[in-house]
Amino acid sequence: MLVDPCSGIGFSLDGKPLDKMSEFSSPLFIPSFVIKDDYLTISTPEIKNVIDFSPDILTSNQPDKLKLFDAISWDKLDIVKTLVEKDKILLSVRASVGCNVVHLAASKSKELLSY
Repeated sequence: MLVDPCSGIGFSLDGKPLDKMSEFSSPLFIPSFVIKDDYLTISTPEIKNVIDFSPDILTSNQPDKLKLFDAISWDKLDIVKTLVEKDKILLSVRASVGCNVVHLAASKSKELLSY
């Protein structure tokens, strides 16, 4: 049995609610899976559209240095390129903890780091 810690409702292992006491007792979503030997493989549906919820960094009122940090944090290579092409000095800025943009980019993607 699985128990939802918020509602306290119990569910059977196939995701069906054991209690039909409230609107919170709807069946759980259980993805397709395969158990082979000691390995669990969970299937995911094909993703057709990705919605970008990142902020509109270029239109913000922040200084370009902070825009660059935000663009790196959100892994937005196109925005990083736009900011750096506008002002190459941004490549030498450092965060308050002393790391530079290369350090920040290294924690994101190979493409961003390569640029």
